[in-house]
Amino acid sequence: MKFKKTGALLLSVLLLTLTMHSVVFADTTLYRYTGGGTNGSSVRLQSGSTFSTKLFAVRKYEGGKYVGDTIYAYCIDIDTTINTSSNYREDLLESVNYFTKENAKNVRAIIYNSYPAKTLNELKAAVSNVSGLTVPQAIAGTQLAIWHYTNGARPSSDNNEDVMRVYNYLIGLPGMIIPDLAEIDAVGPTVVEEGNAWVIDFSYNISDSINNKDGQP
Repeated sequence: MKFKKTGALLLSVLLLTLTMHSVVFADTTLYRYTGGGTNGSSVRLQSGSTFSTKLFAVRKYEGGKYVGDTIYAYCIDIDTTINTSSNYREDLLESVNYFTKENAKNVRAIIYNSYPAKTLNELKAAVSNVSGLTVPQAIAGTQLAIWHYTNGARPSSDNNEDVMRVYNYLIGLPGMIIPDLAEIDAVGPTVVEEGNAWVIDFSYNISDSINNKDGQP
């Protein structure tokens, strides 16, 4: 059992959503795998090794107990065993030191365009010829795509066809950067005297009150 990479073992859709918007978390916030989650299909690599996949259920861990809502996460390192006794923390993908910043962009794109960030039906609509895709297959294809960029893992050709279609779709996506926050353009202020009062006037425009400059929410 290896624990050489304890900085960011799990990729959480929620945590990545927040870090996409440059939210900075306290280093003391810890998370643990609860033992639950959703099992994915097993996958086989070109090396001949077979790995199980899972969407892990993770919660904050404070004072010796779980608190807060459940967060669902993928494994970021094929060499590390995820267990219920280890503490995990959130971090920017670009801060992880065992894959490149370019690969971090690819992993972010995978998370935002795969299950469960996308529903199963949305993923079916995005990937060609996967009308019979199941949740375990979607999880397996997503996990394979993540390991492709974080560990250089390459799947064997005898994996399930729908798993491979999801994998190939996800690794073909362009990388996703951390978007800039919405831009605020301010004009003024102007100061006008009206009788015994001063009126201070200024105006501002938010470039996009819903999306950032690059169109990301």
